[in-house]
Amino acid sequence: GVTITPRDPNTLHNFGPASPLDETVYTSERPGGDPEGDARISTVTVQDWIQFMKARGISAVLILLDDNELECYESPGLVKQYQDAGLTVHHTPLSEAGSSEKVRVILEAADDGASGKKNEKVVAHCTHGMGRSGRVAAGWLTMKHGMTPEEATKAALETARAHGMERMGNIPALKKWLGIRED
Repeated sequence: GVTITPRDPNTLHNFGPASPLDETVYTSERPGGDPEGDARISTVTVQDWIQFMKARGISAVLILLDDNELECYESPGLVKQYQDAGLTVHHTPLSEAGSSEKVRVILEAADDGASGKKNEKVVAHCTHGMGRSGRVAAGWLTMKHGMTPEEATKAALETARAHGMERMGNIPALKKWLGIRED
Protein backbone atom coordinates (compact mmCIF):
# COMPACT_ATOMS: atom_id res chain seq x y z
CA GLY A 1 0.00 0.00 0.00
CA VAL A 2 0.83 3.66 -0.23
CA THR A 3 0.94 5.89 2.86
CA ILE A 4 1.30 9.68 2.85
CA THR A 5 2.12 11.61 6.00
CA PRO A 6 0.45 15.00 6.57
CA ARG A 7 2.49 18.18 6.18
CA ASP A 8 2.64 20.83 8.85
CA PRO A 9 2.17 24.23 7.13
CA ASN A 10 5.09 25.53 9.22
CA THR A 11 7.53 23.01 7.71
CA LEU A 12 9.36 25.18 5.20
CA HIS A 13 10.21 23.55 1.86
CA ASN A 14 8.94 20.19 3.21
CA PHE A 15 12.51 19.84 4.51
CA GLY A 16 13.77 17.28 6.98
CA PRO A 17 16.02 14.27 7.58
CA ALA A 18 15.65 10.87 5.95
CA SER A 19 15.89 9.37 9.44
CA PRO A 20 17.41 10.04 12.87
CA LEU A 21 20.12 7.41 12.24
CA ASP A 22 22.60 9.69 10.48
CA GLU A 23 22.96 13.28 9.30
CA THR A 24 23.83 12.61 5.66
CA VAL A 25 20.51 12.50 3.79
CA TYR A 26 17.69 15.06 3.87
CA THR A 27 14.72 15.55 1.57
CA SER A 28 12.71 18.55 0.44
CA GLU A 29 10.55 19.97 -2.29
CA ARG A 30 12.28 21.76 -5.13
CA PRO A 31 12.58 25.56 -5.07
CA GLY A 32 9.21 26.98 -6.03
CA GLY A 33 7.35 23.71 -5.55
CA ASP A 34 4.87 23.00 -8.32
CA PRO A 35 4.14 26.16 -10.35
CA GLU A 36 0.73 26.65 -11.94
CA GLY A 37 0.51 26.05 -15.68
CA ASP A 38 3.37 27.67 -17.58
CA ALA A 39 4.48 29.83 -14.64
CA ARG A 40 8.24 30.34 -14.28
CA ILE A 41 10.10 29.89 -11.01
CA SER A 42 12.15 33.01 -10.27
CA THR A 43 15.82 33.22 -9.41
CA VAL A 44 14.80 34.97 -6.16
CA THR A 45 12.78 31.89 -5.15
CA VAL A 46 15.75 29.64 -5.92
CA GLN A 47 18.16 31.88 -3.99
CA ASP A 48 15.87 31.86 -0.93
CA TRP A 49 15.78 28.03 -1.06
CA ILE A 50 19.57 27.84 -1.41
CA GLN A 51 20.10 30.12 1.61
CA PHE A 52 17.64 28.03 3.66
CA MET A 53 19.57 24.85 2.82
CA LYS A 54 23.02 26.34 3.41
CA ALA A 55 21.88 27.65 6.81
CA ARG A 56 21.14 24.01 7.71
CA GLY A 57 24.57 22.78 6.64
CA ILE A 58 23.53 21.36 3.28
CA SER A 59 26.45 21.36 0.82
CA ALA A 60 25.18 19.00 -1.90
CA VAL A 61 21.93 18.65 -3.84
CA LEU A 62 20.63 15.46 -5.43
CA ILE A 63 18.10 16.48 -8.10
CA LEU A 64 15.66 13.63 -8.79
CA LEU A 65 13.73 15.52 -11.48
CA ASP A 66 13.59 14.62 -15.15
CA ASP A 67 15.14 17.16 -17.55
CA ASN A 68 11.73 18.47 -18.65
CA GLU A 69 10.89 19.27 -15.02
CA LEU A 70 13.80 21.74 -14.91
CA GLU A 71 12.44 23.88 -17.76
CA CYS A 72 10.25 26.04 -15.50
CA TYR A 73 13.22 27.90 -13.97
CA GLU A 74 14.21 31.40 -15.08
CA SER A 75 17.64 31.78 -16.65
CA PRO A 76 20.33 30.77 -15.74
CA GLY A 77 18.39 27.70 -14.61
CA LEU A 78 18.33 25.62 -11.44
CA VAL A 79 21.55 23.61 -11.84
CA LYS A 80 23.65 26.70 -12.65
CA GLN A 81 22.26 28.57 -9.64
CA TYR A 82 23.14 25.65 -7.35
CA GLN A 83 26.66 25.50 -8.81
CA ASP A 84 27.14 29.28 -8.56
CA ALA A 85 26.17 29.06 -4.86
CA GLY A 86 28.94 26.53 -4.25
CA LEU A 87 26.69 23.50 -3.86
CA THR A 88 27.79 20.14 -5.22
CA VAL A 89 25.14 19.12 -7.76
CA HIS A 90 24.11 15.58 -8.67
CA HIS A 91 21.31 15.18 -11.23
CA THR A 92 19.95 11.64 -11.19
CA PRO A 93 16.38 11.35 -12.48
CA LEU A 94 14.70 8.42 -10.70
CA SER A 95 13.01 7.48 -13.97
CA GLU A 96 16.40 6.46 -15.44
CA ALA A 97 17.48 2.83 -15.42
CA GLY A 98 20.17 2.23 -12.82
CA SER A 99 19.27 5.33 -10.79
CA SER A 100 19.26 3.44 -7.46
CA GLU A 101 22.90 2.42 -7.93
CA LYS A 102 23.89 5.98 -8.91
CA VAL A 103 22.09 7.36 -5.85
CA ARG A 104 23.79 4.78 -3.59
CA VAL A 105 27.26 5.76 -4.86
CA ILE A 106 26.55 9.50 -4.40
CA LEU A 107 25.14 9.13 -0.88
CA GLU A 108 27.80 6.68 0.30
CA ALA A 109 30.54 9.03 -0.94
CA ALA A 110 28.96 11.90 1.01
CA ASP A 111 28.54 9.71 4.10
CA ASP A 112 32.09 8.31 4.25
CA GLY A 113 33.93 11.43 3.17
CA ALA A 114 34.93 10.13 -0.27
CA SER A 115 33.30 13.24 -1.73
CA GLY A 116 36.14 15.20 -0.13
CA LYS A 117 33.91 16.54 2.62
CA LYS A 118 33.55 14.40 5.74
CA ASN A 119 29.92 13.88 6.75
CA GLU A 120 28.61 15.93 3.84
CA LYS A 121 24.91 16.77 4.11
CA VAL A 122 22.93 16.04 0.95
CA VAL A 123 19.37 17.16 0.23
CA ALA A 124 17.46 15.07 -2.30
CA HIS A 125 14.54 16.79 -3.97
CA CYS A 126 11.83 16.03 -6.47
CA THR A 127 8.88 18.37 -7.04
CA HIS A 128 7.00 18.09 -3.74
CA GLY A 129 9.64 16.31 -1.65
CA MET A 130 7.20 13.47 -1.14
CA GLY A 131 7.27 10.56 -3.62
CA ARG A 132 10.67 10.25 -5.26
CA SER A 133 12.39 11.93 -2.30
CA GLY A 134 10.58 9.60 0.08
CA ARG A 135 11.79 6.64 -1.97
CA VAL A 136 15.38 7.90 -1.69
CA ALA A 137 14.97 8.38 2.09
CA ALA A 138 13.74 4.80 2.55
CA GLY A 139 16.24 3.51 -0.02
CA TRP A 140 19.09 5.08 1.94
CA LEU A 141 17.92 3.24 5.07
CA THR A 142 18.08 -0.09 3.24
CA MET A 143 21.45 0.74 1.65
CA LYS A 144 23.23 2.23 4.67
CA HIS A 145 21.49 0.68 7.64
CA GLY A 146 20.49 -2.74 6.27
CA MET A 147 16.77 -2.32 6.88
CA THR A 148 14.22 -4.27 4.91
CA PRO A 149 12.10 -2.14 2.54
CA GLU A 150 9.22 -2.49 5.01
CA GLU A 151 11.32 -1.35 7.99
CA ALA A 152 12.89 1.46 5.98
CA THR A 153 9.55 2.77 4.77
CA LYS A 154 8.14 2.71 8.31
CA ALA A 155 11.19 4.56 9.67
CA ALA A 156 11.13 7.17 6.87
CA LEU A 157 7.42 7.80 7.49
CA GLU A 158 7.89 8.05 11.28
CA THR A 159 10.68 10.60 10.76
CA ALA A 160 8.50 12.61 8.37
CA ARG A 161 5.64 12.66 10.90
CA ALA A 162 8.02 13.82 13.65
CA HIS A 163 9.24 16.71 11.47
CA GLY A 164 5.86 17.72 9.98
CA MET A 165 6.90 16.60 6.50
CA GLU A 166 4.69 15.24 3.76
CA ARG A 167 6.34 11.99 2.64
CA MET A 168 5.04 9.02 0.70
CA GLY A 169 5.79 5.45 1.67
CA ASN A 170 5.35 3.06 -1.25
CA ILE A 171 6.94 -0.34 -0.54
CA PRO A 172 6.29 -1.89 -4.00
CA ALA A 173 7.83 1.15 -5.74
CA LEU A 174 10.81 1.07 -3.35
CA LYS A 175 11.41 -2.64 -4.00
CA LYS A 176 11.17 -2.12 -7.75
CA TRP A 177 13.60 0.82 -7.61
CA LEU A 178 16.07 -1.19 -5.53
CA GLY A 179 15.73 -4.22 -7.82
CA ILE A 180 14.20 -6.42 -5.11
CA ARG A 181 11.85 -8.97 -6.61
CA GLU A 182 8.44 -9.55 -5.12
CA ASP A 183 7.93 -13.19 -4.17
